[in-house]
This record gives sequence, C-alpha cells and structure tokens, in this order.
Amino acid sequence: MKVGLYVCRVREEWKMVLSLDVRVDVAWWLEGVSGQRVSRWLMLGRELPLSQATWMVENFEVERGMDQWGEEHWQVYIQRKLEKYERASGELEARGGDGGQSGDYCGKRRGGGRDARVVSRRGVGSSGAGRGPAG
Repeated sequence: MKVGLYVCRVREEWKMVLSLDVRVDVAWWLEGVSGQRVSRWLMLGRELPLSQATWMVENFEVERGMDQWGEEHWQVYIQRKLEKYERASGELEARGGDGGQSGDYCGKRRGGGRDARVVSRRGVGSSGAGRGPAG
C-alpha cells in the first residue's frame, strides 16, 4: 500500500503526517476544516510504502531552523531519514546495498520528475516560496 507523507506547521508545532487521500488532508488543514492555523504545509512524498511512511512519522524529529527550510533542506532531511529507516529495517541489505530509494519522496520521483510543494494559506510554491506568515 502506498501513502502520501507531508509536514505541516500548526500553530507553533511541526507535525509529520501520512495520508491515504491528500485531497482530504488539504481540505482539513488548508481549507480551514480543522479550525487550526496552518502556516506551512509541504508534501514530502505521494507514493511511499506504508511501512516507510509510518516509520517516518513515528521517528519524526523537529530540527533547528525548519521554519526557514526550503525544498532542498527538506530533501536532505528526508533522504537522511530514509537511509536511517533502510538500515533499521534491513531493506538496504535486502536490495543488495544499492542505496536506491523506493517510492516518491520530496520532489524526487522515479523518472526524475519533481513533486515537492510548499503550501501555505497564501498559496502554493516550491523552494519555500509559499511560506505563510510566521507563528
């Protein structure tokens, strides 16, 4: 099963969330259904294996400076976390240690297409352009 993975800044807190249907999550967070103020929203992956996405959410750690991160910083963060997941789960060894990634994460899809989007209440952009007001 493949799921989406995103992070969002809600009030003063970063959350990493997996999604079965991103359209529902967009309505919840960005169209005001949740009733909470979301200042930033970034799609990290659209088709990650459920096991990877679950591990990523359970092992999410807020790092200093995340509020200022653009797409490239998030890509590095996700790459580092996926490598940690692969070592912990044994997936890297199972694939022969090739270091390749499965799924679709933070702008790097199979086939080389770009997908990451930073979203705020002001709109959609890449490389941090869609950042909303701080706080």
